[in-house]
Amino acid sequence: MWKHFKFDPNSVNFSCFTDEKFNEFDNLLRCEWEHAVSQGLFMFTIDYNAKQRILDDGDDEQQTDKHLIIINAAPIRPYHVLLVPYRKLEQPQVVTADCIVFGCEFVAASAHPYLVAGLNSLCAYASVNHLHLHGMYCPGRMFIQTLKCSVFHTKSNCYLLDSFQPQAFAFEVKHIDEFNKISQDVYRITNYLTLNNIAHNVAIVKGDSFSSANNVLRIFIWFRQSITNGKKFERCNFAFLELGGFMTMPDEEVYNTLTESEMCQHMNALALSVEEQKRIKDDVKNLLDN
Repeated sequence: MWKHFKFDPNSVNFSCFTDEKFNEFDNLLRCEWEHAVSQGLFMFTIDYNAKQRILDDGDDEQQTDKHLIIINAAPIRPYHVLLVPYRKLEQPQVVTADCIVFGCEFVAASAHPYLVAGLNSLCAYASVNHLHLHGMYCPGRMFIQTLKCSVFHTKSNCYLLDSFQPQAFAFEVKHIDEFNKISQDVYRITNYLTLNNIAHNVAIVKGDSFSSANNVLRIFIWFRQSITNGKKFERCNFAFLELGGFMTMPDEEVYNTLTESEMCQHMNALALSVEEQKRIKDDVKNLLDN
């Protein structure tokens, strides 16, 4: 039996500096996760105490107007879920404006400061070709929640994350009334990337405003090498979560030996050429001008 949660626009949280607490939405998600654990629905035993370190060098199922939050049977962390917009439509893994709105509502509905929603395009570590976002509680603040970004396009309030060689377009959502408008701008960019066969990753987090002292939702869109053409690294691979600063390790040897400099070297190798990046940024500016 599906459990329902109605998004309440009067009860949202954009701050990444609050205590790690849970509200009605979080408790429902966690309760249903625990129920799935008790039923043995996962592919492996869930480890609630996985090691971590910081690198310092029913009927309603038939309704097509409903979004679903379901367990990830192979989770990265406890309470790792999948957000599936309009599941009965069986959409491919291509960003829609609706799925960005869904991701914004998911993050904003939670009281937890480190909940992230994200999407990997095809050729950017999407594991299956059906439309879904990942939702996960991170163990701490991610750098993309506070990192400063450069102004990119004033008219649309679009920014550029250019601290690393693989760059990302960025938007901030200051109020829930902006969900639809900014999601349309995000879609315009991801649609351009899709039509031009450019791999991309999207992340939605709570964080600082790029332009004021307010709390906002931040949306990042990385454009990067396709993993069918670019190098696939054995020690660390980069989907939206890793690009955002949370790295999962394939084994204990990598966990113990990976350094920050090595990780940055691998991440920078994902970047498109300077010429390609310039062309994409020029095209996106023209797109946002219209």
